[in-house]
Amino acid sequence: MKKLRLLFLIFFLASSVYAKEYNFTGVGLLDVASKKTCTATLVSPDTVLTAAHCVFDVKSSRYYPPKYIQFKPYTKNNDADYIGVKTYTVGMKGVPKGNFTQDDLMGDWALITLKQKVDCSLNRLSLLAQDKYNNHTLVVAGYPKGSHNQLVSDGSCEFALKPTKGKMLRLKNCSLKHGESGAPLMVLIDGKLKVIGTISAGVNDSKGRYRVFAVPSDSFTKKVAKLSQTCEQ
Repeated sequence: MKKLRLLFLIFFLASSVYAKEYNFTGVGLLDVASKKTCTATLVSPDTVLTAAHCVFDVKSSRYYPPKYIQFKPYTKNNDADYIGVKTYTVGMKGVPKGNFTQDDLMGDWALITLKQKVDCSLNRLSLLAQDKYNNHTLVVAGYPKGSHNQLVSDGSCEFALKPTKGKMLRLKNCSLKHGESGAPLMVLIDGKLKVIGTISAGVNDSKGRYRVFAVPSDSFTKKVAKLSQTCEQ
């Protein structure tokens, strides 16, 4: 396996579509120390899901303090304010260095607690267990490089390998390049989007085929299940 490339900046190509068809108000922009941005997803009124490496400072080899992180939920009019972060939990102690395999990224998730709850009208996305999403349309939504205002969705991804419990999700045909990490990997079931993972890394395999890896929802389902879904402040 070649060295994996963390997707700090996922760039959605021309085959992507602007986020108009589905309710993506549960997806938002994560600003980290005004140095980089990632995508994050509301999984409770005051908690967002993203990739752990998004909040990791490579230079200091430490995670950023919460005060340097803020979240802005997506709205069609782009009129939402940034919300500060109270605390967060990550699935790995640090970002692996040098050559590493996909299995080293199973902990590349973070659950971030916001300082205040979001408006209940925003769509909080629920998780779907791994054994229930084999044959559904895959959807990814996130912010293109350099754009803090335009959420873009993509429906071109397919599973390169059948999902296996305890393994990263491997995707092919994704219109994803350098762009925002932490974007939700979702499936469309009966017109509703369910989160099955969070985008982590990309690599060209031994045959030169670009593959994207996502942390499966089973890695953080138990943590999310403990979160309160009450909207009252």
